Amino acid sequence: GEIDYHFAKGKYSLQTDSVPAVILKEPKIVLRGMKNPILTEVCEEVVENDFTADKDNLCTIITGSNTGGKTVVLKTIGICILMAKAGFHCPCSRAEIYPFKRIYADIGDEQNITQSLSTFSSHMKNLIEMSEKSDEETLILIDEICSGTDPAEGSALAKAILKDFVKKRAVSVVTTHYGELKNLALTEDKFENASVRFNSETLKPTYQFTQGISGSSNAVAIAENLGLSKEIIEDAKEIYRDTSGNMAEKFSQIEQMWEKAVLLKEEAERNYEDSERIKEKLKQQYEEIKREKRKIIINYKSKTQSEFERSKGEIEEILKELRGNREIKNALNSIRKSNIVRKDLQDKLTEEYEKLSDEYSDIDITEIKEGDKIIIRDLNQEAQFVKITEKGKKALIMMGAVKTIISLEKIAMYDKDKIKPKTKRLIHYKEPEQFIRKDISNTVDLRGCRYEEAMKKTEEYLDKASAAGLASVTIIHGHGTGVLKKAIREYLASSPYAAKYRAGENAEGGDGVSIVDLN
Repeated sequence: GEIDYHFAKGKYSLQTDSVPAVILKEPKIVLRGMKNPILTEVCEEVVENDFTADKDNLCTIITGSNTGGKTVVLKTIGICILMAKAGFHCPCSRAEIYPFKRIYADIGDEQNITQSLSTFSSHMKNLIEMSEKSDEETLILIDEICSGTDPAEGSALAKAILKDFVKKRAVSVVTTHYGELKNLALTEDKFENASVRFNSETLKPTYQFTQGISGSSNAVAIAENLGLSKEIIEDAKEIYRDTSGNMAEKFSQIEQMWEKAVLLKEEAERNYEDSERIKEKLKQQYEEIKREKRKIIINYKSKTQSEFERSKGEIEEILKELRGNREIKNALNSIRKSNIVRKDLQDKLTEEYEKLSDEYSDIDITEIKEGDKIIIRDLNQEAQFVKITEKGKKALIMMGAVKTIISLEKIAMYDKDKIKPKTKRLIHYKEPEQFIRKDISNTVDLRGCRYEEAMKKTEEYLDKASAAGLASVTIIHGHGTGVLKKAIREYLASSPYAAKYRAGENAEGGDGVSIVDLN
């Protein structure tokens, strides 16, 4: 039976398109898109409404037209809270509910002739009990408060009772046709007007509930729509104007303006939602284009890099054949030209690649303070801001344990999502250089270098020295353990740059250097 009970609640939740309520720890109600579950069973389309109440809005006074849905709103609020307390999902799109310990409701006609209770007497008996027992753990729902008696006295009594509820911090929602109660929200704290909307053009209720503004009963308009004679209607309008003065007319104008404003707001919200959907779609398309462009550039870079390597190998083979030949200058010119072409293409690839890099937010020097994290744009690296220097044009930053000064344009606001290793990093080549003999020393010092660094430095140096036309160079490798000396001389034995090599004489540095005659 218990299992069936829970399955039944689940099925009912699906049937009414309900959601689980967030249970709050302080007296507050937030209902978005609420629907009366009874109406969902008998109506094809039920108007969804929103309702909120909290410590700043303890009493909501609902006014508006007859048959406009005031009582339905009242009942829907109560049903949603009771359903949540009973473990049901709420027929809303979103629900945040405080589980009040006491929920009092006075809705409908409770006339009882056996107990000599009129409608007003029965109603008042309920209000007395609510007043005596209400506190901040209480929710009170009253339909047509203090009706069924003299309007002036009923209105005064209703005001006093509602102010008592607020004084005791109970949350209350009431419906009324008393125009005087509308003024409470204008003169007292914790009160808020609300209304059910009425279409003045069709003379029919819309069943839309709106917080923040009061509504009119529209009794004359409804009577006209139901078929009351035109003569009686015009007479009623004239009598109403005489008795209520200009205030009622102004209220009516305000309500019509509010109606138009609400419609414009709803249209603006729909347009905003449409624009956000379009924006998101365009953003996805843009990101897809960026990804495709990135793939194309990386693939093209990989392809051209392979071509570079192949061309470089061919040129080195030609260079070996032309060593000592008069045509070596032609070969060197070919190398220089290929380097120029290679750099030009590399620059274009790098420029395109940089266009795809993440966008950063500019630094606001009025907001940033010492110790804040920043990003170095070019390096995509995290650093720490220290202070502004050079009249606000540069910044002193700290990278690890190192302090350095950098232009403000090269730093950006910190974003942890953009601190990531660049897995697709392009190789940058140096400018092709035109070497002449005076541009390069005839000596290279490798002392203190590790093996890989020394071999790379040696090859680069010999390449430049050969291009500059030096006949002989000295490589200083030192004695040390002899490992570096042995590696350098093994390399020289097979290098296309070296015609021959020997250990230095005593005056040249002895066995700690190697003298190389270049091709």
